[in-house]
Amino acid sequence: MHIRRAVNSDCPTTAAFSVAAFSKDYLYQCTHPYAVQNPTRFRNYFLRRQKLRNLLPGFITWVAIIDEEDDQGEAGLRGVHEAVVKEGTNTVLERVQVDPEYQRCGIGIELISWGLSQAAEEKVPVTLTTSPVAEPLYPDTCCFNAPGGLLLQTQFWDTNPPTGPSNSWTVHGLWPDNCDGTYEQYCDQSRQYTNITAIISAAGQTDLLNYMNTYWKDYQGNDESFWEHEWGKHGTCISTLEPGCYDNYTPQQEVVAYFQKTVDLFKTLDSYAILSAAGIVPSSTKTYTSTQILAALAAPRGVQVSIMCRNGEIDEIWYFYEVRGSVQTGTFVPAEPDGSKSNCPASGIKYLPKTGTPPSTSTGSPPTSTPTPGNPFSGKGTLPVTSGGKTNGCIISGGTWYTTGTCASFTAAASGKLATLNEANFADSIRLWIYPHLEQGKMRGQ
Repeated sequence: MHIRRAVNSDCPTTAAFSVAAFSKDYLYQCTHPYAVQNPTRFRNYFLRRQKLRNLLPGFITWVAIIDEEDDQGEAGLRGVHEAVVKEGTNTVLERVQVDPEYQRCGIGIELISWGLSQAAEEKVPVTLTTSPVAEPLYPDTCCFNAPGGLLLQTQFWDTNPPTGPSNSWTVHGLWPDNCDGTYEQYCDQSRQYTNITAIISAAGQTDLLNYMNTYWKDYQGNDESFWEHEWGKHGTCISTLEPGCYDNYTPQQEVVAYFQKTVDLFKTLDSYAILSAAGIVPSSTKTYTSTQILAALAAPRGVQVSIMCRNGEIDEIWYFYEVRGSVQTGTFVPAEPDGSKSNCPASGIKYLPKTGTPPSTSTGSPPTSTPTPGNPFSGKGTLPVTSGGKTNGCIISGGTWYTTGTCASFTAAASGKLATLNEANFADSIRLWIYPHLEQGKMRGQ
């Protein structure tokens, strides 16, 4: 079997495939209500459509041909796939149809693979669209991540306080992304594990844990809580890591796979060395332009990244990937950023050296003891947050605990044996997520 570009003489055959594939599709039934009753008219629509697309720029159609020597049945055209190239920056793989008598012979896979390879050669992002009729053909999201079509390996450069080695960036996480900058989060409350250290240790992955203790650091010193946050918010949203995707599943083995894959990717992305090779090194006096930094980071991968700054200082890099297959065993292909763009200024970017005293590190589970409660809250006032016996902040608008910021005012009213709290910005209830990545009224990224 071989793949080639379509020509006009292929149109009658490809139109017949389209009729077989889409006559009962709900969208086509809306736009072409005669599809079932008048298949000839429906076929003529596809015939005209295909001939027009063969002439217009921005449309690509390719076909699968079974050769005489193939042991797949009678030789001839057996499948067709279409794509739309949007202004040379994005390729959308649209319709794939296979001769009904030759389905489930790998023809569809070959057609899609050819389209993906063409997009990779041209270094443009690619998306695959499907209709509700075709969705049942893709029920197994253990083979590819859904709904997130991109994966981001994100890195930190923390200088105050410094984290990790002075000549290395540190791991932030591995995030699924919906190809437009949006993402799912906290996808499985039943797998919000609270002792990542113990899980990795029980799996015998001491090398992984030792590496994380060096390169996956929390800037406030609570590495364990940071790891729990990254897994709970992002790891649980990677469909290929769901327990049902494993044969002979061992509890929490997907957690180890998540951290191992993140570390493996991080090891291939030595941001410090990449920047240094371009003459971009940490300095207390020198500044850089966004163009300089982005060009340096794009050079080894051939695609752009996103860089993030705070107060004019670069502190994050986001590397984007398309994953062909599962996160565990698939191929990570460098991709262009989607809706998540760099926020650094055009010039004057500081890349400060790591100086000062690193935070003391805690990698075990946080203590579960609760301080002796004081008098019950009544009337109107604020709610301070106590951690480790010290008052470290308060609840502010939106139900979030911050170390600084304007405290929210609450009113407690008696209700039987319970008290109810009301506050203007709390429509239903208070949800409190306490992570150590909160500083000066701002939550650390994702």
